[in-house]
Amino acid sequence: MKVHIKDIRLGGIDVIGSMNPEVVGERKEDALRFIEPLTVKAHLERFESTVVVHIEVMGKYSSSCSRCLEIVEKNWKKDFDLDFEIERNMHSIEFEEDVRQEVILSLPRRVLCSESCKGLCFDCGVNLNHTQCKNQ
Repeated sequence: MKVHIKDIRLGGIDVIGSMNPEVVGERKEDALRFIEPLTVKAHLERFESTVVVHIEVMGKYSSSCSRCLEIVEKNWKKDFDLDFEIERNMHSIEFEEDVRQEVILSLPRRVLCSESCKGLCFDCGVNLNHTQCKNQ
C-alpha cells in the first residue's frame, strides 16, 4: 500500500485495501493458511516529521486443530501501529511489507477447534470429541 505524503491532511486519511494470501508467504505444507484475501484498513496521520499509521487487518484462515487434527476455519483480526520518519526528499510511504511482517508475527502458533477439545486418544487414536476409546 502506497500513500503520498502530500495527501495526508489535518485529521489524517483513511485507506482501505486488500492483500492476497500468497503475499504472506504461505506454502501448501503450512498448517495455517488464509482462505480469502486479507482486508487492510489504515488511518494515517502526520505529526511534524512523522507519519503514524494505525492498521487493522482482517481475514479468514483454515488450519488443523492442534489436539484433534480436524480442519478449523476461523476469522482473524489484528490491530497495530507503525510510524515512519519523513525524510527531506520523501514523497510517499509504502507499508505493505510492514503489514506482511506484522501478520506473520501475529498468527497463532496453535489453533484449537474449541477450548474444550478432547483431542485424540493416546491409546487407539480416535477423536475423543466424537467417540470414546475403542479399548475401554
